[in-house]
Parts: sequence; structure tokens; C-alpha cells
Amino acid sequence: MSELTPTPGPWMVGRTPRSGYNAFPYPVFCTDGTGRWLAVVDTEANARLIAAAPALLEAAKAALDALDAAGAFDPDDAPETAYRLLRAAIALAEGPTWDERQDRAEARARLAGEAAQ
Repeated sequence: MSELTPTPGPWMVGRTPRSGYNAFPYPVFCTDGTGRWLAVVDTEANARLIAAAPALLEAAKAALDALDAAGAFDPDDAPETAYRLLRAAIALAEGPTWDERQDRAEARARLAGEAAQ
């Protein structure tokens, strides 16, 4: 899997006037001094969730590390443990990339075609 490098946080929520072409008044921008917009969405709740993504990913990784370090935790106890939810959330945030998903889909289609022959 290729390494994805997101724009470093923190990210902030802004507000633009809702007029004309601007139907999405909530920009999310990085605070690295560039003022780059990362997303523009229609609700403040969506903007806040997107802006929280870097901190949430860092917290999920720290929690997973703490559970691993505790040693007494069995990740296979139940299908919906906190451990499994954290792993799934981190995997969702970190990949695979679009190209990797396309490559896998093409490989599956090729294998299916070969199996049908």
C-alpha cells in the first residue's frame, strides 16, 4: 500500500456568505499559514467533523497503542469491540488509495474472466 500523507492539522472551519454560486458556505481550511481550503460543505456539522479528522486519527492511534500496550486485551473477544472499531477507523482514514482500489478491482475482474474460461 502506498503511503498517504494528509495535510497536517489542525484544520479550522470558516464561514462564507451564502450567495450566488456559493451554495456551500462552510470551508474547512488548514492553519499552516497558506489558507488553503481543504473542503467546502453545506453544513457546519459536516465542516466540524472534517476539521476534526487529524485530531481524531491521532486519538484513535493513541488509543489503539494503549490497548496493545495493556496486553490483557483480547481483540477477538467480540465482533464489535472498541479495538476492532479503532482498527477499522484508522484503516478507513489511511487507505487504500483510489489507484490501489482500481488495481484490485481490475485484478479481480481478470481472475474472474480466467476462471470462466
